[in-house]
Amino acid sequence: MFTYSGQVEPKSVTIVAPSGDLHANAVKREVELLGYPCTIADPRETLQSLAYGLDSGDELSVPAAGPVADTATSVWWRRPVKAIAADHISNREFRRFIGAEWDAAFYGYLRSVALQIVNDPAAEHKAGLKVVQLATARRVGLTIPRTLVTNDPVRAGEFIETGRRKGRRTVVKPLTPPANQLGETRVVEGLEGRQDALRQAPVILQECIERGTDLRITVVDGEMFAATVDSERDALVDWRADENVSYTRTNLDPRLEDRLAGLMDALGLRTGSIDVRVSADGTPFFFEVNPSGQFLFLELELDYPIAGALARALLTLR
Repeated sequence: MFTYSGQVEPKSVTIVAPSGDLHANAVKREVELLGYPCTIADPRETLQSLAYGLDSGDELSVPAAGPVADTATSVWWRRPVKAIAADHISNREFRRFIGAEWDAAFYGYLRSVALQIVNDPAAEHKAGLKVVQLATARRVGLTIPRTLVTNDPVRAGEFIETGRRKGRRTVVKPLTPPANQLGETRVVEGLEGRQDALRQAPVILQECIERGTDLRITVVDGEMFAATVDSERDALVDWRADENVSYTRTNLDPRLEDRLAGLMDALGLRTGSIDVRVSADGTPFFFEVNPSGQFLFLELELDYPIAGALARALLTLR
């Protein structure tokens, strides 16, 4: 059994995630191997009936029904999907209200009884804002690409033209991930015919950092599992668009590792997946951190024990 060093020991682990999530099931297996019970709580499926008391002493009572096994649990916040109203409720406002009531009941209980939540949802929400990520990265000493956030065609055109005069391409990316598809980074040559579309919503424009060495780094409580991304499609700006990439274990420059650790601390994150590109002249450029990023492909290809590291983190109070 895992030896716990804190003053209070979690009795179990609760993973708030879709029930079929492969990452959730991998970490569940690792927690159970350490000798602790683990439950995957999917608000869409498990909240059919819920009851818990607020008048049974100093603490909340265990629910009479629901997914949380006890009141001394450690929680992994793994891409939860909000509860939704039953199909026969057709009124949009009623559906919104019912979903909000389930969320308030479940998440309120979870926040009240959990010894910790990894990552804290408030920190994860803040860190999910790309502008916050970039500003924080720069503050801790990381290098970021020249960046403009705008819906102004004039400012956007000036940004693209300034880069062109310096021999630099410009890329565009969304501020928020689109539903059910990859928010791919794309080269933008100009705005001809797109001015009206741009005015509808801001985007991120950045100087294109041409392909050097792409790094994917998964962080768990300061431990860094780093890999280089190997793609034969050198013309690609975004390696995620290549279905045939491979990965190689690598060691990080200690200075980069220290700055990435500082970024995670500043964002209040205990785990996350970071994308960095090292340019041809050896400069590492920070692109983004995904607080709930995918990591199983690194575990499977490189035998990195990331799920086990997450299991131990969930059993260590911070």
